[in-house]
Amino acid sequence: MNTGFFKIPEFLSLPLFGLSITQSSVKLVKMSKVKQGFIPKIFDGVVLGETCDYFTNPISDAPCDPLKAALKDFKKKYNITFAQVSVPEEQTYVFKMFVPQEVLSAIDVFIINNIDQYIPLTAPEVYFDYKILKSHIRDTQIPVVVTAIPKFIVEKYAKLLDSCGVYMVGCEPETHAIARCVIDKGDKNPYIIMYIDEFGTRISVVEDGLVQHTQTITINSKDIAGPIAPETTQALKDILNRVIIYWFTSQNPQTHPIKIENVILTGVGVDSPSFINFFESNLAVNAVPANVWKNCFDLKSYIPNMSKTDSLKYAPCVGLSMFKLK
Repeated sequence: MNTGFFKIPEFLSLPLFGLSITQSSVKLVKMSKVKQGFIPKIFDGVVLGETCDYFTNPISDAPCDPLKAALKDFKKKYNITFAQVSVPEEQTYVFKMFVPQEVLSAIDVFIINNIDQYIPLTAPEVYFDYKILKSHIRDTQIPVVVTAIPKFIVEKYAKLLDSCGVYMVGCEPETHAIARCVIDKGDKNPYIIMYIDEFGTRISVVEDGLVQHTQTITINSKDIAGPIAPETTQALKDILNRVIIYWFTSQNPQTHPIKIENVILTGVGVDSPSFINFFESNLAVNAVPANVWKNCFDLKSYIPNMSKTDSLKYAPCVGLSMFKLK
């Protein structure tokens, strides 16, 4: 049984194309290694013009024509062979389980035997990956963050890309890819990351550099364009407060939990003055648009041919294309 995500073979040369496929768009980024670090050599995006439910509808067997046409065009235009692909957050599961120290050497088996206690699927129905919280490695019960993706979702992506001549060497949730590019390497502090597009908002909590909690809400980029309606303001305030309180109170008090004080914003419209003002006026947190290049290069030495606003839309692709960059 394959118990991990589709993962990139070690022998493949990097970097890869980072490919983000949503219900209404396709975006890609490819990095190139230069003396300044890793810079975006290729970036492009296509709006499909219609909503494609191929991934969100379990009984849909065929992708919409614009989606397939966009992928084939990218293949022809950029000679894509290998791609790391993001999976929408609402189709994945992220949870924390505690593993007895004495079974840590057989952690895969432990997860397989217990995963159905945390998600409504069994081990044979998912690909999963896990990260051990190393700061707790000496505890008797060691926290492990597990991410699981239903196999039928992964296989849909693989089938679609294969039909377009692209080999999917790996896949991961959007929030994992975003965290890779917007959180400083080695930063162990807790953050909320928000990614907003035309279909909704993905909220994730990252600590120790790992995504440990995610949820999706229906508030979308249209809701935050211009003055934010009072009902949207109240809904965002309630949701974010619940996340902050939940995260702080769910931690082991013996580890001296740190309160979330910073929100990192990515996606569409998140750098608008009215949206930034929402956080300043309603929540006791600092909110800033992300720097998606912070783990690639220093903006003092290189300026990419992409606006700050556009870079926020490409955060998943940037993180995907950074997969295993060295």
